[in-house]
Amino acid sequence: MKQPIFVFTALFLALCLAPLPLQAAEVDADGANTPDRQDVIRILQLSGELDNVRLIVRKMHAMAKERYSEANPDRAERVAEIVQQEMQAELNSALPKLADMMAEAWLPHLTQRDVNVLLQFYSSPTWTKLRGKRQEISQEGMILARGWANAFAQQADQRIQNRLQEEGLAP
Repeated sequence: MKQPIFVFTALFLALCLAPLPLQAAEVDADGANTPDRQDVIRILQLSGELDNVRLIVRKMHAMAKERYSEANPDRAERVAEIVQQEMQAELNSALPKLADMMAEAWLPHLTQRDVNVLLQFYSSPTWTKLRGKRQEISQEGMILARGWANAFAQQADQRIQNRLQEEGLAP
């Protein structure tokens, strides 16, 4: 079943425009409350937040390639090239706008001091190491979470059944 591109776009925007949970903005020692927008955009780049866009665009690219290639099966290879080129051109054009939108969502939650700390961290060798392993770590975490969720569901179900039996409510 094909899903429309706008579904992926809406999901992506909902996820990306939600800033990380941070403490409410505080006033810096020098009284500055609003961080520099370009610094926040740099955080989004260094942290990998903007990389999520590329994952969504890859899915959109695959859907567009399939759709346009099916319409032109005898020229599918050329169609695929055009789709790739135009999707990349649109991404290059649209990504700065998205980064600015995301920065707008983050700005109220950060002070310049927060930004400076994050920039220092996201520029560190530690983050560089972790960023390269994020996908692997996420996959391992998901496997563990699935196992936990299954065990939790079984235990909770057993407790519910026991309680319903105790109170004479079991079917």
